[in-house]
Amino acid sequence: MSSLLLDLRHAVRVLVKNPTATAVAVFTLALAIGAATAIFSVVYAVVLRPLQYPAPGQLMAVWEVTHHGTYARLAGARASGMRKIGVREPTSSRRRGPASGAAR
Repeated sequence: MSSLLLDLRHAVRVLVKNPTATAVAVFTLALAIGAATAIFSVVYAVVLRPLQYPAPGQLMAVWEVTHHGTYARLAGARASGMRKIGVREPTSSRRRGPASGAAR
């Protein structure tokens, strides 16, 4: 314990002797902590925050495989039949096909 106190006293003495280096170190730490907080806030808002639905684990995306082997949205009678059971179109303008590796 006494060596820890001696090390701390020495560190304080060195920092007091060189205020420019101390200011740079404090500024760098503050900038790094602020940047990490900002990045985490963005990641949380985009990726980690739970979906705002009553049962997000039960959400599904329904796609149709065309005769060319590509994915397409359901159309016509299939789509109207899905709407009858409560399926709604996505409100996002970013529409993508199923995730890679999805079962066909």
